Amino acid sequence: MRIRDLVWRGVAVWPPEWWPPKHAVMIDINSVLKEVGIQDIRHRYIRVEIETPQGPLWGGILLENPGHLDILYQKLKENIGRPLTEIGDQEIDMFPSVRKRGPKQVRPYQAPPNMRRESNTK
Repeated sequence: MRIRDLVWRGVAVWPPEWWPPKHAVMIDINSVLKEVGIQDIRHRYIRVEIETPQGPLWGGILLENPGHLDILYQKLKENIGRPLTEIGDQEIDMFPSVRKRGPKQVRPYQAPPNMRRESNTK
């Protein structure tokens, strides 16, 4: 899935709504991702800052599953300094595979010292 295909309540989350809103028209092909962070005030969300030729803009990203925020955050962090259009085209796997473990090591059973039988030889 591409980042631009992620949604929250049926609305695309990339690119985010920018603040201040009156300056959002400044976004052009030269706008790049400057900073990302996770905020947890009332709701957990990703805070995004971009740099445009006219100055910085800020936005927020919410996802239906808050657990996916960490995955998206890491992907966005890897793309700091890249244009917004390239970031939207990035593939993201929201369900990364779990690393498989090898078989458990089996150790021979030994009874604790206080449970060992003493021999009856005299």
